[in-house]
Amino acid sequence: MIRKFKERLESTIQGEKQLKKQRTELQNQLEELEERYVMKGLEKVLYEKYASKLNTEISKIDDELTNKSFRSSNLEIAVEKCLTIAEKLSQFWVLGNYVIKQKLQYLLFPEGILYDKENDTVRTPKTSLILAGISQQARVSAEMKKGNSEKNCLESHLVGL
Repeated sequence: MIRKFKERLESTIQGEKQLKKQRTELQNQLEELEERYVMKGLEKVLYEKYASKLNTEISKIDDELTNKSFRSSNLEIAVEKCLTIAEKLSQFWVLGNYVIKQKLQYLLFPEGILYDKENDTVRTPKTSLILAGISQQARVSAEMKKGNSEKNCLESHLVGL
């Protein structure tokens, strides 16, 4: 299970590395601009224009890094905690108060639960990684009981008609 989470988070981690690289490049450009302004007599108007532009881009990247970054020094412990919660989900729901139920809903369905009054259906735009992992593991387990190997279950693709 941990391996699967690491694979899913790899793209997030790579994106974070790319953003950090862009941020470093922008900071270097800003330092060069400051050096030109101080040492080589760059006009103040030009300096302010480009410094403002670079600072805005750096700020955007900082915001993106804050919102999208994944920081877990101990992924195994985090996954184990999620699995413990998932194993006792019904107990948490039955015994929990309103606040606990809200937290569980947000944990499992980060974008909320939507109700379609016309069709009397409930939709969840996005589910958490832990639910997706459990769902996939259950499917693989069912397929393995039928005699299929785990590799075939994970690597199979749908065939168009």
